[in-house]
Amino acid sequence: MAYKYSFADNEIYGANDINAITKRLVTSGVEDSFTDGVAYNASRFNDAGKLLYTSGAVPESYLSLKVEDAGDGKILINPGKAFFDDGAVIEIEAGGETLSYVSGSKNYVYLKNDLINTNRCYPCCTVAEPEGDYVLLAEISEYGAITDKRTYAKGKLPGYQSVAENVMRIQGSISVTSTGSGYYTGSRTFDIGNNTFEYILTYVKRADGGVSGQTLPCLGIYDIKESSYLSFYCNNINNSSGELYNASVCVHSLYIRDYPNSNYSTAYITFSMDDGKLTVELNAYSKYGTPVGFGIDLILF
Repeated sequence: MAYKYSFADNEIYGANDINAITKRLVTSGVEDSFTDGVAYNASRFNDAGKLLYTSGAVPESYLSLKVEDAGDGKILINPGKAFFDDGAVIEIEAGGETLSYVSGSKNYVYLKNDLINTNRCYPCCTVAEPEGDYVLLAEISEYGAITDKRTYAKGKLPGYQSVAENVMRIQGSISVTSTGSGYYTGSRTFDIGNNTFEYILTYVKRADGGVSGQTLPCLGIYDIKESSYLSFYCNNINNSSGELYNASVCVHSLYIRDYPNSNYSTAYITFSMDDGKLTVELNAYSKYGTPVGFGIDLILF
């Protein structure tokens, strides 16, 4: 069984299971911990959860509980957590959960809370529409097309917010150090929290810098799931030609009038994401002068 749920009556839970309620909702800090060896009525903890969050998938990443085709008439529910309307919690563990579906019929993929009847919560794929307390994940058409139907849980406490289904903008600069022969490198990490972002967009407008030169337009996009890049930037002052790149994103292309046939400087960035942290690595080349750093403007969606 590649999933677990809480809290069911007549089951044994440790203090770590109870304290996980708080961990899902807030960052570290002072908190009241539950202690092993003290009796608690397990199902009552669900009532506490109900006061804290709405039902839905927990937006830890864009893949959380996402349903994908697994071939041979099966679908895969990716790892993730969900809250039910009564406060109960289910978690699909590492590796995901594989279910069969009925070909030629409309299917519903969802997580079912059946604690009242069977003292269980579990994933389902059925041709009948779900009823009761459930979290819908996807629908499968008669032709096998999967439509994402996830909705995301939200905190009921002031200050507890999720960026799920929202757009985030990050603006800042990255300091660089020289690696020799006109090349520079730098990095910066941003804490973006739990999120469902799938793409990162970068855009730099054309700007005339007078005697010093002219910043040329750059446009790039990073596909987080595929770890792939597509970037275009102008490489001459007349906008008559440019470069298409798929190994990183160009965020700086500056033409200097002292060098009519070349760029003054260029800068490229790559991304990595881990546990709510976005790290931006920058590599640059400067033919004229020593740069202190380069600005970035990122749109996450």
